[in-house]
Amino acid sequence: FTLAKDLIFAPIVIYIGDCEKYFQSTKKKKAKGKNSDSSFASKFQKDLLIYKNQAITNERVLIIGSSSCPWDGELKHMKWKGPTGKAEKQGFWEKVLYVPNPNYTERSLLWKHYTNKEMALKKYMSKNLKLNYNLLSQFSEGYSTGSIKSCVDKIISSDTFRTASNETIEGNFLTEIKAAKLVTTKDEAYRKFSVDCMKEEKSVLIKKENL
Repeated sequence: FTLAKDLIFAPIVIYIGDCEKYFQSTKKKKAKGKNSDSSFASKFQKDLLIYKNQAITNERVLIIGSSSCPWDGELKHMKWKGPTGKAEKQGFWEKVLYVPNPNYTERSLLWKHYTNKEMALKKYMSKNLKLNYNLLSQFSEGYSTGSIKSCVDKIISSDTFRTASNETIEGNFLTEIKAAKLVTTKDEAYRKFSVDCMKEEKSVLIKKENL
């Protein structure tokens, strides 16, 4: 955030992973017994809000956060309310995007896309690779796009890939993807959080119109 205030370093992208940890309620955190990482991160909540307010004076700053359970954070602290009032009371995120796990068809296309791309990078296009992408799609349900890409990159980069048969490569893909972290989808929770965000945004627009 210090660098973001200096135009010399623009444009700047600031990424915050597991961003909900910075916006958890102290009272709820104690009641639910949140882990030490969340407790540590939430201590910087006020500072983070102030730093963001200072950084956005430079229009070439983009702040991106990701979360697999955004509802663990306090929406009143997370959702931006507008530029009025104290910085620590304005909220943080101006836009909320939900990126769901890929469906069956999308997973099949992803397996094929990343396999062809990685083989081209490794100059393995001469290898006659014929995989059952529908099978790979079926067994990778619940896994993210990033997990599929990491799986493909690791297997194709292995020393045995060039000489392995199609059946062996398929088996290696399946073994590797099952070792990845399974992302559980909580559609109802995401839906409720998205609706709450829209209500908050509508409330901000009404306040602006009344100014």
